Amino acid sequence: MKTFRILSVLLLTLTITSCGNLYSRYSINLDCAPPCFMGITPGLTSALETSELLLSSSLVDKNSIFGTGMLKSHWYPISYSYNWEFINGERGIVWLASESKVVYIELVNPKINLSQFFELYGEPSELFVVPYWGNKTHVYLVYSELGVILDVRETLSRKNVLSLGTMDRIKTINYIDKTLLDSVIHFFIFGDVYEETPESDLALIKQNWKGFGQYTSINYWN
Repeated sequence: MKTFRILSVLLLTLTITSCGNLYSRYSINLDCAPPCFMGITPGLTSALETSELLLSSSLVDKNSIFGTGMLKSHWYPISYSYNWEFINGERGIVWLASESKVVYIELVNPKINLSQFFELYGEPSELFVVPYWGNKTHVYLVYSELGVILDVRETLSRKNVLSLGTMDRIKTINYIDKTLLDSVIHFFIFGDVYEETPESDLALIKQNWKGFGQYTSINYWN
């Protein structure tokens, strides 16, 4: 299975290169294993190393790089971030902790769908389907062993039900310090009220991955 996966990655890489489509280079890891991306490894890479790696990358628009401080209401381990644009216009953010280590890397609106990502990294171990706005939902697909969370936005087809398909676009790819994976999921779902919500409550809304098809949106607050 491992050999087949490696061959699949190589074949897809060759196909992408021959077609001139560079979506993979801005969205997924071809040079290092998740959760590493472009040499930046959550939990290990420092703020200074992150800055140097972004400035040395041929895929990054150097003039687009800027840092930001965090609002008081943001998740407590995060103190600031580096934001940038790739030369194809896609965006990335590195979120850093107060001790200057990367917590997670967020790739925004990558040009890759679920089928393409699954072809490279297999299927997720679990997912969370939670309300977003109106009939919109977040679908968080979790790769526990890789330290990866995919965020897919879906519309409910009928009350509390949505359908996941192979061509669904990914809203964000998040490469995460695996020691903080549960805490990041907790923050993604509960946002600014995460401090009042026990991490153990994640078990109430976690679902096992059972392939493409229908899933139920679970509203923790009802």
